[in-house]
Amino acid sequence: MISVISGLLTEKGDGWIQITVGGVGFHILVPSTTLDDLGNEGDSVEVYTHLQIRDDEINVYGFSQQNALSIFKLLTKVSGVGPKTALTVLSSMRTELIASAISSDNVEAFGQVSGIGKKTAARIVLELKGKLDLAIFDEGDAMSYGQDQEALSALIALGYTSAEVRKAMSGLGPPTSEESLSERIRKALVALGNN
Repeated sequence: MISVISGLLTEKGDGWIQITVGGVGFHILVPSTTLDDLGNEGDSVEVYTHLQIRDDEINVYGFSQQNALSIFKLLTKVSGVGPKTALTVLSSMRTELIASAISSDNVEAFGQVSGIGKKTAARIVLELKGKLDLAIFDEGDAMSYGQDQEALSALIALGYTSAEVRKAMSGLGPPTSEESLSERIRKALVALGNN
């Protein structure tokens, strides 16, 4: 399974990018939000990926943030929502807006997405409600930072609930560039111990 691709952004187009790694170019389908996040051709980039193999094609889908990949995977499990539709949703709505719409039963929020009717929007809200705990973090939340997502997973593996960890980490502020993952986890453990 290919989960991350890091390399040189050599080409980008409408809904796709090419990343070259060791002389091999990977054609990756992406939402427009990822296109906006990645920068310019010639930049070093990293995308979180999902490999899909079907009888007649192999596709790699890429995202600039782990939470967008998580949402993509959840969306494709909804009846009637395939990878192309999931990319359209993620191109039209940021992950925090998708999470907010689902948690508040706001079916109308999906009305701005081309190709999503009311029935499909209602299915998305119904089938994903309660499944976003680890997949989505608000943009203003400390969990939107990649390092904190890893810390969250590690702390949950130690037996803490997602709600406990998020509450403890919300007081830590965003991670600094000098702060290691182990230091971040240590600070969260201290905060958890004080609650």
